[in-house]
Amino acid sequence: MEICERTSVNAAFDAYLDEVDHAEAEVAAQKPMLGYPLNCHQMRPLLPLHATLHRDYTLNNCGDPLENVEKPWRLNTLKQEGRLLTRLMERWGGSPQNCWGYVTTGGTEGVTKGVALGYERLRSRGYKHILVVYSKASHYCVPKASALAAPNCNKVSVEVSDTNSIKLGKLDDVLRSAQMLNVDAILLCCTLGTTFFGGCDDVAGARSLLIENGYGNSSSYIHIDAALHGGFWQEDRQTQKYIIGKHFDSISISGHKWFGGFVAGCFLATKKGSNDDAILHDTQIEYVKMVDRFISGSRSGAPAVLWMARLLQFDWQAELDRCHANRDYLVSALRSLGLKVASQYVNVLLPRPSDEVAQKWQLMCVGDEAQVLLLPHAERHYLEEFVQDMKRDIDAGNVRPSTGRLERLVELQIREDLH
Repeated sequence: MEICERTSVNAAFDAYLDEVDHAEAEVAAQKPMLGYPLNCHQMRPLLPLHATLHRDYTLNNCGDPLENVEKPWRLNTLKQEGRLLTRLMERWGGSPQNCWGYVTTGGTEGVTKGVALGYERLRSRGYKHILVVYSKASHYCVPKASALAAPNCNKVSVEVSDTNSIKLGKLDDVLRSAQMLNVDAILLCCTLGTTFFGGCDDVAGARSLLIENGYGNSSSYIHIDAALHGGFWQEDRQTQKYIIGKHFDSISISGHKWFGGFVAGCFLATKKGSNDDAILHDTQIEYVKMVDRFISGSRSGAPAVLWMARLLQFDWQAELDRCHANRDYLVSALRSLGLKVASQYVNVLLPRPSDEVAQKWQLMCVGDEAQVLLLPHAERHYLEEFVQDMKRDIDAGNVRPSTGRLERLVELQIREDLH
């Protein structure tokens, strides 16, 4: 029995459906993507839900998912979106009473909203000279978001360590210089999981440095870009836990990267007093019964439902534990071939192989390095085949030499393992 019956409309329509079906079949026949953050594990159980959500209508979420206001149109999933957001807030110590948020079109919108809200809050408190700070390993959307949302602010990027996390010593230097230049407020964008090699900034350490340099909670704002790692951060037994409103002010997470099954993100922010509430509650739009707090006015109603289904589909602690076991297997197997390999979280860094192997497994490559991401769909038998491909590349002399960074990281990890 087919999930959704296909109805013939006309020759052009039917031909286009055949074209899309053929393209999807070609992708499905290839090896799973190992280098980019998009979880494709056990997607088939979601097919009936996809069909239900698009049966005879289009779901349009226009408005606040956390307000109990009846909309003038019925084709929305705002109640389900509110339920999802409540679940996500709880993971970071928040609730609808002290937080606000919505499901975004993706991670870039979440970062842009975070920077915009930080800028608006700091300006509303009377600060005129605001410096936007982020690391050199930040996602490319961060400087773009800063240019769009805080166009009149100076921006500075801070050096990172070999792990791609921001150097707190260098951040301290920037903050000390900011004081001398009469900067009266700091908007800091931290990262939990850089796109390449998953670098994670010490958010609590950054907050402490802000306070030490005279930029307390009133004169500073921290947004976290947690596109991938924010999905599993609270399940990881080794990570430092952060609380919204204490360590940071807002966070954006991409749903498709760790959870998978749809393309969307979420934005969560603290509520801090009447003045900040006035920033969130901006323009009242009568004909849709909402206040316009969003970058995207209309949002698809499907991702919120799919995201909630995905949360319920798995034991996510078990999923993460399996990913960590596969990470450890891959590091050990590649090192047994004589390769310098480093890892952190679900990221494995290795010397760049041939273009053929990189393309086959869709590895993310930068310079002489390549990345494998151990997401839930990266099952052990695929990793075993990948290791054999790497062995053939080594024998053929097609693997690039280890970089200095890889050498240092491996030496550091070996020392840590010995202790």
